[in-house]
Amino acid sequence: MTSSVLFSQQKQYPEIQPYIWSGKNIPFGEDHQKLIHSSSLRRLQAKTQVWGTGHNDFFRTRLTHTLETAQIAEQLAFLFDLPPHALRSCALAHDLGHPPFAHEGAHLIHQFCMKESDGQMGFDDNVQNIRVLTQLCQHPNNKTVKGLNLSAAVIDGLQKSRNMQAFAGYPHEREVAQWAQNCCGTSNTALHPFALSLELADDISYACHDFEDAIKAQMIPLHELTLSMLPNSTTGTSSQARTIILQSISDSLSPEPVRLKECQTHAHRIKDHLLRKIFHYIRTSLTPETLQKLQNPIPLCPSTGKIQHNQHPIYQNAPLVKDILSWLKAIVRSYVIDQTNVQRLRFAHINSLHQYLTTYWNCLKDPSHPLHQHALLSFPPRWRDKLSQNNAPLQRLRNLTDYVVGMSDDYFIHRAAQIENPQNVPAFEIWK
Repeated sequence: MTSSVLFSQQKQYPEIQPYIWSGKNIPFGEDHQKLIHSSSLRRLQAKTQVWGTGHNDFFRTRLTHTLETAQIAEQLAFLFDLPPHALRSCALAHDLGHPPFAHEGAHLIHQFCMKESDGQMGFDDNVQNIRVLTQLCQHPNNKTVKGLNLSAAVIDGLQKSRNMQAFAGYPHEREVAQWAQNCCGTSNTALHPFALSLELADDISYACHDFEDAIKAQMIPLHELTLSMLPNSTTGTSSQARTIILQSISDSLSPEPVRLKECQTHAHRIKDHLLRKIFHYIRTSLTPETLQKLQNPIPLCPSTGKIQHNQHPIYQNAPLVKDILSWLKAIVRSYVIDQTNVQRLRFAHINSLHQYLTTYWNCLKDPSHPLHQHALLSFPPRWRDKLSQNNAPLQRLRNLTDYVVGMSDDYFIHRAAQIENPQNVPAFEIWK
C-alpha cells in the first residue's frame, strides 16, 4: 500500500479557500490549525482527567492531557517516520467526544441511551469524536459545511477499533468512518497506523502524568514505597518494571529523607525520568521490521474488532514499556482512584448526571408533558432549535446527549444545580 493512499489528505468537501494563514502547503497542517482553534478543544480545559477542576491549580485537566499526548505523539511520529502534523491532529481530537466525568460519565450515558431507546441507540465516546468533528463543530470559514472537514487519514486514525456495534444509532458517523477507510485503503479488519501510535501516546501520557499528579496530591508515600507496597498486578507484568519505577523515584529524590509534602517538588523529575526510560526502550526496540509494521495497517482480532495490547509491535519488542505503564496505572488506581473519598465524589457527580438526564428527558420525550416547553426554553437557542425541530424521539435523545456531552464538568455542575436551586441563575450567560 502506497503512503499517498494510506496517508490520504482527501476531504469530504472541497475547501473554498486554503486555511493555512501562512500560505504554506504543510501536510495535514490545515487539520492541525482547525483543531487548535476549535471551541471543542478549549472546552476540554474544564473536563476531568483524574481530579476535577478547581481542586488545585496544578492538576491536569482533559485539555492539558490532550496537549501532552499531542507532544508525545509528535515524538513517536518522528521515531516511526509518520507525518507529525497528522499524528498531532489525531491526538488533539482523540478526547473531544468525552462527556463530563470521564469514562464513568460515558458509561452512564451509554446505559441511559440504551434503556430509553430500547437498545436502538447507545453512546461511544470514540464514535462521538467523529460526530463532534463532522457534525457539531463549526467550520471556520464555510457556513455551508458541517464540521471541520478534516482529512480522511485523521478521521481513520481516530478509530481505535472496527467494532461496528459501537456505531449503533450513529448512521452518519458510520458513513464517515467508511468513507475514511475507503480513502485510506484500510478495511474493517485492519487498524490505521495513526490509531496504533495514538493509542501508545495516550497510554504513555496518562500513565506517567496521572502518576505525577498523584504524587503532588500527596497520595503516594514515596519514601516509604517498596516492592511489597506496590499493588498486585493481574496483567502478568514483570518485577523488573517495578524495580525500574522504584529506581526512578530513588534517583529523583534528595538523598536526605524529606517530609512527604516536600516530595511534590520532585514529582516532575520522577515523571521525566520515567518518560526518558520509556522512550529509551522504544528507541532500542525499533528494527526495520517493527517500523514497517508501524507504518502499515495492523490486522485486528476478528472476534473483538480491536488490537490486543500484546499484539502492539512496540509491546512485543519492548515488553518493559507495557509493564512499566501497567504498574503506573495500577499504583494510581490503588492509591488514588479506589480511595473512598475519591469514589464518593465520583458517585455524587455521576448520580447528578443521571438525575439531569432523567429529568430533562422525561420532559422532552413527550410534547404533552406540562414542563415540555419550559424544558425547551431552558436550552441555549441553537440547541433549543435542534430539540424542537426534530420530533423523532431517537434524534431528540441524540441531541440531548450531544448537548450534555459537550459540557465541561464545571458547567454541568452549574447547570444541574439550577434544577434544585433555580435562584442560582446569573443575569447573563454565554450560550454556545
